[in-house]
Amino acid sequence: MSKKSKDTKLIILGDVHGQLHDVLWLFNRFGIPSSTNIYIFNGDIADRGENATEIFILLFIFKLSCNDSVIINRGNHECSYMNEVYGFYNEVLSKYDNTIFDLFQNIFELLGLAVNVQNQIFVVHGGLSRYQDITLKEIDELDRKKQEILHPEQYEDIVIFDLLWSDPQKKEGIGGNARGNNCITFGPDVTEMFLKNNNLDILIRSHQVPKTLKGIESHHEGKCITLFSASNYCNKIKNLGAAIIFNQDLTFEVQEYMSPSLEVIRETFEENQKLREKVLHCSKIVELEKNVST
Repeated sequence: MSKKSKDTKLIILGDVHGQLHDVLWLFNRFGIPSSTNIYIFNGDIADRGENATEIFILLFIFKLSCNDSVIINRGNHECSYMNEVYGFYNEVLSKYDNTIFDLFQNIFELLGLAVNVQNQIFVVHGGLSRYQDITLKEIDELDRKKQEILHPEQYEDIVIFDLLWSDPQKKEGIGGNARGNNCITFGPDVTEMFLKNNNLDILIRSHQVPKTLKGIESHHEGKCITLFSASNYCNKIKNLGAAIIFNQDLTFEVQEYMSPSLEVIRETFEENQKLREKVLHCSKIVELEKNVST
């Protein structure tokens, strides 16, 4: 954002999990991606919902039109194994074929693991690593161009796994995680050390619905934020979604929402389209009458 105009906004979103109605609602509310309206999607676009392919294609179109307008972080669900279990594989095959699924996997391997916003904000899908002295430079140099390894043994694979899978905890240090034997939780001291060692102010992560069922939750004295953007997750959780909107000077606001259904959005769009056509038609009539009178 440092080279953008003072009117540039950065909109950070958490998991959307195939819920196209959330993405369309957000674009309608905050504007479509552009060079001055930049979106970070913080992983887990795939799986659970029915329209992840449409979301990805929509984001790719915006990215091709203006590369800087959309940034996509990898989540733990941007991998083949998770897709085969949690729905994205079946979704792709119902609409396309295995070739397209393989192409999606190729793209997932190229997605970034984290974003450093103006050397102040660290945006990552899951959280921090069990290797507490890791630096931004080391994270940047990781060989991420491969499928996620669910039972990692090598240092590099473990770091990648942690960035995608870890969760914050209240107690200090590194702890176990109910997600599985390989998964960890990290305490406030881990967050403090990472931010201090890397001259950062705050960590924004996603990966889980806040316990409060709001779209955002604060941990570690406000230094770690969970952001989740799939409202009424899986059409049953009844949680709010949220977006964080940063201005150029990194002042920000949080917007929580409950998106209407895709059907309601479609009906609203069609009504607005008819209204625009009617206004355009009336304006042409007025212009014609003016020309006739002169």
